[in-house]
Parts: sequence; C-alpha cells; structure tokens
Amino acid sequence: MKNYCKRDCNALEVVDRLLQSGIYLSRATKGRVVAQLCGLRLNLLNSLLLEEVGYTIEQLISLYRVQHASIFMREGIPYRKLFRYCGFGSLRELERAQQLIVNYHFFS
Repeated sequence: MKNYCKRDCNALEVVDRLLQSGIYLSRATKGRVVAQLCGLRLNLLNSLLLEEVGYTIEQLISLYRVQHASIFMREGIPYRKLFRYCGFGSLRELERAQQLIVNYHFFS
C-alpha cells in the first residue's frame, strides 16, 4: 500500500495529496483508508484536520466528490448517473452529501 505522507505530515499535506491523487473517486476510499495511507490513526487524522481545516476526512472526501460531480454535470453527464463517476454508491448518497454540505455551511 502506497504511503501518501510521513508520520509527521500535517493535515494540509493530507488534503493536498488526497486532492492530487484522486483516490476520493473510488467508492472504497473511506476515512480509515486515507488514515492508513498516511500512517496515522483515524482519530488523530480527524483531530489534525479539524484543527487545521475544520473538516473530518470523511467530510473532505464528500466535499471533493460533490465538487467532482459538479464538474461532470457541467460536462454533460446526466444527473442520475453522476454518482457513478464520483465515488458515491448511489444517487441518494450523492444527494445526502450535497445536503450535508449545504447544511454545514449555512447552519454552523
């Protein structure tokens, strides 16, 4: 398994590598997987990320996936098929992530 960062990497490096690598597009990518790739425990990674960027790794994965979906939508991918290209397991999961992002930004 490729190690995306050293034990002493900071949360912003994790975010940068996550975005650059595109691993968030895989449905198999979960917070634990990213933490493992970084050589960190999930709770430590989440603490670092919350402190530095205000999101957990799962929230960041969802943010990147939703952002990717919006790019594909502009390119003409039908809305009902977007989830297949963005790492979501279903259209409902994509819509739930969109709603959580909207709620998080407007109500926190």
